[in-house]
Amino acid sequence: MKVENRKLTPSAGMMLTQAADIDIESRIVSDCVHLAVNDTPESWREITIEEAASISIKQNEIFNGKEVEP
Repeated sequence: MKVENRKLTPSAGMMLTQAADIDIESRIVSDCVHLAVNDTPESWREITIEEAASISIKQNEIFNGKEVEP
C-alpha cells in the first residue's frame, strides 16, 4: 500500500479558499487543505486573514437567517 499526503499550507498571515467562483454558503476557508486524488493546487488560492474573517461573518449571517448586504 502506498499513501501519499498532498497538503497545502498558505503563506504566513494568509488562509486558503477555492480559486473557483463558489457561492458564499459553500465556500471553504482553511489554514490547510489536503488535496483529493483529482484535486490540484491550482484549485486553491490564498486570501488574507481579513478576507477570511469577512467570509466567515457573511456565512454566519446567512446560516443564522440574516440578510447579507452585497
